[in-house]
Amino acid sequence: MSKHISHRIFITVFILIGLHATPDGPQTNRYTDAIHSFVNFGTFALQKGYRSHIDILLINNNAYSVIPPGIPIILAPIYFIHQMLMRVVGIPVGEVYWSIFNILSNVCVMAPLLGIVAVIMFKTLNHFTNDLTKKLWLVFIFIFGSLVFFYSTNGIWAHVYTMSFIFIAFYLILNQVNSFLIGVFLGLAQFVDYIAIVPISLLVGFWIYLKIKDKQNKNLLTDIPLLFLG
Repeated sequence: MSKHISHRIFITVFILIGLHATPDGPQTNRYTDAIHSFVNFGTFALQKGYRSHIDILLINNNAYSVIPPGIPIILAPIYFIHQMLMRVVGIPVGEVYWSIFNILSNVCVMAPLLGIVAVIMFKTLNHFTNDLTKKLWLVFIFIFGSLVFFYSTNGIWAHVYTMSFIFIAFYLILNQVNSFLIGVFLGLAQFVDYIAIVPISLLVGFWIYLKIKDKQNKNLLTDIPLLFLG
């Protein structure tokens, strides 16, 4: 029963987030400029004609968008495929070109990622209540009734990526899954947003607390390197 509900939650979130994706957002250009430079020139230095003028840093006559490298690298494969498809279809670089990419990145990455987060949140709530209706309400209010919905559909933002990786790591810690895997998701959160160091530090403290509480002090010495390797 729970498995079927999880599937339905994922499909519902995936479809609704994908359908509400907008073709542009207030900070999208800073990411798409960096993605374009990374995929086509192998550098994060913005190329001539870049569109973003928010938080630009000049180093040795090169312009850089002041963002972590995570999102440009994560979305690089999507952009590579998108670029080839646009050449085949004959759509030049411009407003339509970037609008299609923004929607494509949402459908291929953001929508499924949030679907996974919704399922994980539903499972996490099992630790607090057995009321199915209450759990479903909490999940859907969080996804569709908070800023998560805005940041996940209104162009490209780092916030929801960071939240997703942090929440997945929290779920893994709660279920005491492989320390390396926990480290991977904490690392991904840091990779997409520098300020993620704050929740990461809290989660690492929580992870150590659970290890000590469950009297796994000996395992802690071997798990710490695994966590940081991730």
